Amino acid sequence: MLYKLNISRIQEQLDMLRACHSMASELQIGSQGMIERFALERAAHLAVECMIDVGNTIIDDFIMRDPGGYLDIVDIMEDEQVIESSVGSVWKQWILLRDRLVRHYTEVQIDELAAFTEQYQVMIQFDHQVQMFLRIEREKGNIE
Repeated sequence: MLYKLNISRIQEQLDMLRACHSMASELQIGSQGMIERFALERAAHLAVECMIDVGNTIIDDFIMRDPGGYLDIVDIMEDEQVIESSVGSVWKQWILLRDRLVRHYTEVQIDELAAFTEQYQVMIQFDHQVQMFLRIEREKGNIE
């Protein structure tokens, strides 16, 4: 079956994810002021949103199953072998952090952000794994 995938949307989101990676790699946790902390919180939030948007686009365009929420998007991406489970497990932790950043932002502790900065390379792994999935699907002739 030939699928019409919104590649430009995926690339746009992956570009933003790479910008989040760059920001996270520049910011050092612990030795920062409020501006740096806010920048790091925003980078973490946007990184999750980018990964969710990429996942949703792939799931919707490939007519995989309907996700029930953010964590289900990760499960589908793992089940469909878009990403590896090691990337998915970190992504799930970040989704929980995102929820705290959005809903309980006054309670987020610096050690929670430290966990994000320690694992920021997962953004690049996610990017590479999605690109590889798309390349393979193109080679199979499944993508327009």
